[in-house]
Amino acid sequence: MILSDDLTLKVVHLTESFKEDFLRYVTQDPLDYYFFILDWKLYRDKTKFLLALEQNKIKGVMLIYKDYIVQLRGSRNAIEMLLNHLDLKKVSLTLPEGCEDLVLRNYKPLISGKVILMCLKRGEEKIQIKYKPIRLFEEDAENMQICLETQIQIGGVTLKQSK
Repeated sequence: MILSDDLTLKVVHLTESFKEDFLRYVTQDPLDYYFFILDWKLYRDKTKFLLALEQNKIKGVMLIYKDYIVQLRGSRNAIEMLLNHLDLKKVSLTLPEGCEDLVLRNYKPLISGKVILMCLKRGEEKIQIKYKPIRLFEEDAENMQICLETQIQIGGVTLKQSK
């Protein structure tokens, strides 16, 4: 059943005809799509799944668990289209970074935060951070290039680019 259609994307409910494509799509990154896989396997009776399709290829997915918890993944255009089909008064929403403005069109968040997804193997769980990490942006690229091409001093340690 098609819920909406524009020139490039259409939103449909996940049906048996899209099951194989859906499972292939979400299992490409099982950490990021963990709840999509879990809910498909165990909680289909409590979860609605919507797909954003472009020429019958999945570009985004949305799950709605118990009409409250919502997970979105996919391209920005797909997420925007899927959000247009979200009609809940109260919602707990998780979506990719950089799409917050799409949510703010229809919702005023009471709490907002970021989740960092990590996968550790045995023996890697004792992470020691000696320097506070900083977020780099595109405008930092030139300075980073200069640092990589020269010797830099950080906390009394001289680093050189290895060739």
